[in-house]
Amino acid sequence: MPEGPDENDLAVKRLNKEFKVSESDAREIVDLVYSPENPGDLSVWGVVNGITSAAKGHAYAEARTRISALAGRILTATIS
Repeated sequence: MPEGPDENDLAVKRLNKEFKVSESDAREIVDLVYSPENPGDLSVWGVVNGITSAAKGHAYAEARTRISALAGRILTATIS
């Protein structure tokens, strides 16, 4: 078994460090990347889809808006 963090752990750490996403929210996002309605890879597009899937799971519009805005920040960061 390889030592060190796997790709999912690295994605969680990057979301946490670069975008100030809590570790639990980042883990949920990464897990949702692999849900059937999403691309299933940790590309920018896959992570953005994981974020929007996480947003759909929140009952309140404020939380959905806050999480969806993260998807926009990630897309903006990748094209800047």
